[in-house]
Amino acid sequence: MLHFARWAGLAGMLLAAGVLLFRRLVWRPVTSRSEMPDAVEKRFAARSRPLLVGAWVASTGATLVALLIEPGYAQVDAVRFGLVVLPLGAVLATETRSPDHGPTAALLEAASVAGLVLSAALTGHVRGSSPLVPNLAAAAIHVGGAAAWGGGLVTLLVAALPSARALSGGRRVALLAPVVARFSNIAVVAVAVAVVVASGVYSAWVEVRTLGGLTDSTYGLVLLAKLGALVPILALGAVNNRWMTRRMVRAAASGSSEATAIVMLRRLVAWEVALLGILVGLTAFLLSLSPPGRSL
Repeated sequence: MLHFARWAGLAGMLLAAGVLLFRRLVWRPVTSRSEMPDAVEKRFAARSRPLLVGAWVASTGATLVALLIEPGYAQVDAVRFGLVVLPLGAVLATETRSPDHGPTAALLEAASVAGLVLSAALTGHVRGSSPLVPNLAAAAIHVGGAAAWGGGLVTLLVAALPSARALSGGRRVALLAPVVARFSNIAVVAVAVAVVVASGVYSAWVEVRTLGGLTDSTYGLVLLAKLGALVPILALGAVNNRWMTRRMVRAAASGSSEATAIVMLRRLVAWEVALLGILVGLTAFLLSLSPPGRSL
């Protein structure tokens, strides 16, 4: 049960933070500069909010399970529970009363993302590591990049792309191209790849320490499997960034409908999301294993 709770909790926290980051850093900047139809805005909100609520329920439930069945980390899990429940709960409660995109909403969303990222970082081996501060910082950076990437991909697939489905081909491409381009540049290139890979390498070194630890321990072998699963995800991300995104931007500039580009992009993103689900599962499994570096 704890293994599933870890997977659900980690996936929920990454998704919740990713939805908030996508809305604040991708969707709203694009829609504020373009004439986005109200129907598209409403469909995006109708699709993204259930994602956020579901992610909050999953992460809250999983953290509560950990609090109840991990007595050795009761204090840490209690802090994690508060970091998940309170800020994001405030965001959801505020949005229920009246949607607000101003400074107060931005502050609540920033606090929620920070709480989710710290809670996810404290799920792992970092809570028993030394020195704690740099290791926690590396884990938080790693989680933040993963949330911007993975949670953003899910939001793009489930909320952003379908929100303009009722529009004509040319109008649909014109509206979605800047959204896809901004997400690709911010989340995939600037944040996700550099941050996730760099901080992940540091965290792996802290936990393994030796090359032998990669091949002579279950932890090391699962870590290698995780790195192996990351390769096709990076490849798909590169295809989307270098080819599909530019194709959509060119189509938007020329007024072409390019319906096939949107269909292909959706399929590639769906594959990325599926592989990321496996990656999160491997990460959750790693949390149940003892790192070889701890015995050195």
